[in-house]
Amino acid sequence: MHLLEVDPAAKTVIEIPMDQCDRNPGCKYFKTESKRVKFPIFSVDEHYELRINYLVWQHPDWQPPA
Repeated sequence: MHLLEVDPAAKTVIEIPMDQCDRNPGCKYFKTESKRVKFPIFSVDEHYELRINYLVWQHPDWQPPA
């Protein structure tokens, strides 16, 4: 199990120890058993077009599918 701290404003995703949950009130926390997770970040550009970017977290021993 992995606990991820996601800060959309800073565009960061980090893994933290399970006992550190809620250490930063501006962040969202997710528990996952996966070794790779994508978080969508939505924004609007100067032409009011919706843009979708992703924050990706992956465990150091993650391997892409063969």
